[in-house]
Amino acid sequence: MIKLRLFKMALFSLLFVSNFILAQNSITGNVSDGSAPLPGVTVMEKGTTNGTVTDFDGNFTLTVADTGSTIVFSYIGFETKEVSASLDSFNIVMVESADELEEVVVTGYGTQKKATLTGSIATIGGDDLEKSSSPNLGTALAGKVAGVFIDTNNGAPGADTPAVRIRGTNTFNNSSALIVIDGIPNRAGGLARINPADIESISVLKDASAAIYGARAANGVILITTKRGKEGKAKVKITSNYGWQNFTTVPDMLTGAEYMDLVNLLNVYKLPVNEWTAANAVRGQPFTRPNGEVLNPTYSQERIQNTAAGTDLWNYPDTDWMEEVQRRNAPTTRQNVQISGGDENVTYLASAGYLRQDVNFKNAPKGFTQYDLRLNLDAKINDFLSVDVGLYSRQEENLTATNPPSNVFNDLVRQYPWFPAYWPTGEFGPDIENGNNPAIRVTDGPGYNNRSTNFVQSNIGVDLNVPGVEGLLIRGNISYDKMNFDQKLWQRPWQLYTWDGINKNSSGLTAADRGPGDPSLQQDHTTLTDITATVNASYEKDLGDHYFKVLGGITREESEQSFMRAFKRFFLSNDLDQLSFGGQDGQFSQGTGYEIARLNYYGRINYNYKEKYLLELLFRYDGSYLFPEETRYGFFPGISAGWVMSEESFFQR
Repeated sequence: MIKLRLFKMALFSLLFVSNFILAQNSITGNVSDGSAPLPGVTVMEKGTTNGTVTDFDGNFTLTVADTGSTIVFSYIGFETKEVSASLDSFNIVMVESADELEEVVVTGYGTQKKATLTGSIATIGGDDLEKSSSPNLGTALAGKVAGVFIDTNNGAPGADTPAVRIRGTNTFNNSSALIVIDGIPNRAGGLARINPADIESISVLKDASAAIYGARAANGVILITTKRGKEGKAKVKITSNYGWQNFTTVPDMLTGAEYMDLVNLLNVYKLPVNEWTAANAVRGQPFTRPNGEVLNPTYSQERIQNTAAGTDLWNYPDTDWMEEVQRRNAPTTRQNVQISGGDENVTYLASAGYLRQDVNFKNAPKGFTQYDLRLNLDAKINDFLSVDVGLYSRQEENLTATNPPSNVFNDLVRQYPWFPAYWPTGEFGPDIENGNNPAIRVTDGPGYNNRSTNFVQSNIGVDLNVPGVEGLLIRGNISYDKMNFDQKLWQRPWQLYTWDGINKNSSGLTAADRGPGDPSLQQDHTTLTDITATVNASYEKDLGDHYFKVLGGITREESEQSFMRAFKRFFLSNDLDQLSFGGQDGQFSQGTGYEIARLNYYGRINYNYKEKYLLELLFRYDGSYLFPEETRYGFFPGISAGWVMSEESFFQR
């Protein structure tokens, strides 16, 4: 009776699960803005937590309860759209929010009303970026801007600077977008480590609108505008974020017993097929072949059983290397203080930030630390003249082991699970080869790699609204940026221990040096200085139905870099990590440097009729000191036009 009842319950459960599975419906589709796919669009089954996001090509797959469900599509800057899950196809076209058409967006060397844009320019506000928990601004952009692809090939703290690509890869070698920060292109440090709390907006130039930046804009342009003070009482804003980070995927390693049994099984299948059954039946024991030959197993059944028991870790170690080395939930924290305010003549914004990322390896050095300071000032001298100043400094400290994470993972998957990471008394276990016991290679025992980078960036701009000529603005801007990078790579021998097989305590262990034969120290110092000067003039006129704006300017950029390296070995001690304690033999030093300059002329004309017919012409005459004088300049034109069909009378009927 009990068996019959259990059978009926199992049958009912099976039918229920089958019906539930049959009730699921998988829908697939694509989301775009009418001209390009939209990655990162949120696709949700209404009234539930069931959802997904579109991939880089705008495609999605979602399993819903039934075809009567409603699917909701939402994306920053676009109107939310709802459709029935019963549709035959899901080629969704998102429409930009009408409320944003009056928004003024940052374009190359100026601003423009969003409703009159002819080029493909996407924007995102700093508040949206500040909500992200990512410690890296580049990865925080992922999925937030249509057509922008964030390619991160290294997730290690401090080394997770992604490549930012717009509409795919368009050039060889460097295929990343040009980064322009507060009007200055290609600033050292890029966008990855800028504090999101300091950002007012980000504009992405994707097509002809990027031509005003010339050759370097072949992969698009990302314009970053930092926050400035607003008139009013002083406001203090304090933000604090704390989180944890883990490896996204970690291999599930075999236990020692599983590994040894698998090796024995592989040996079975090296035999002729007609011997497989008999050999497998005695796997882990001696096997006598039909010709009388006796084959001993690689690992005996006794050893496998004792390893699985885990009661004698001296004779039968069993190591999960991932668990021995991996640190789960490594903390990451960001703190920021910001104060802003001012009156009708002077406004200010000052901020200070702190970022700390620990490493996901046990007993590893401290990882990545960042400090940043920013001060933006704006002063109105009179009704025609105003001045703006920007000062920024960032200090990055990245202290890691000498073995990079990629090598650590390669070593981890090669380790034997019956090798101990540590002996029961706490000493480091042996290596397979070259001293590569990952448990010590992730620490500073073999040395350390200490990288320190300091950025100091400054710019001052002057705006002159020419008296007597309404609409004529002349702007001059100059920036002076300095970067200092120091690296100290200290490598020294480390000790691993082998067991004598008798004494089950520290007296049975023998230490031996592994790694380099003697300590060595390499120190590098790099200095980069960038100076950029820009002068441009713009004139705009609104004649009722007709509006036009003309811009022209010149930019000069100079860059100078120097590099020095010093190396010594044969140090007096493994703990004296200063060059003065190294020997004379094998020492060397080297250095190099370069200077480059660019001179660029650019211009743009915007015209629209009743904000219905739109035209934009632009160019850049780009010159680089790297090329011979007769071929030093290149001409990069751009043209775009638009027709706002919704403004036509026939469309409004």
